[in-house]
Formats: sequence, structure tokens, C-alpha cells
Amino acid sequence: MGNTQLAPGANVAALRKTRGWSQAHPARKAAVSVSLLSWIKIERALTPAVAAAIGRALGLSMVEVLGRAPVAQGDEARLAALRSAIRDFGIPGKQRSDPQLLKLSKLSGITWA
Repeated sequence: MGNTQLAPGANVAALRKTRGWSQAHPARKAAVSVSLLSWIKIERALTPAVAAAIGRALGLSMVEVLGRAPVAQGDEARLAALRSAIRDFGIPGKQRSDPQLLKLSKLSGITWA
């Protein structure tokens, strides 16, 4: 998997280098220009579409291409609750009792099914 401490463009370069590839190889496979890959590394800007294309070229997921953002210590439980709420959103019979989620849903006008 990609390095979580690198910006997405630098992560793409690191992933490419671990395979021993020049910039031309993944650029050709992703149907993007070598100059775009170079710009991504320098500017640290990577669109989801280009990240997906590069991921396909490298045989990786977008998450692996972009790297994972580190989760602050103690936030794992809140992140798990958020992921669960997103998965359960709109599923009949799934009630949310988490006070923070209920407050956010009232503020945003979202109602749980």
C-alpha cells in the first residue's frame, strides 16, 4: 500500500518507483501524459479521475494511490461510527441513537429511516 506520509503525487511516484517503472510506463497505461504525472508530483494535485486511471495502470485501488490519511489517536471509534452511519443511511429499520449523529441529522435536515 502507499505511504500515508506522502502527498498523493509523491505517493504515485513512490509506487511507480517500487515497480522500477519510469514515468512513461504508467502514463502510457493510464492514458495520461508524462508531463501530467510530473505535474501531479510537483503540484501535489491529483483529481479522482486521474487517480483512478493511475490506480488501474498500477493495479491498485484509488485509496492505495492516494494514500490513507492518518487517523488521530482516539478518533478510530468516531470514524467507525461515521462509516457505519454512511453504510446504514436510508436502510429501513436502522435507527441511529448516537447523540452527535442525531444532532447533525437535525441540523442538516436528514432523517433516519
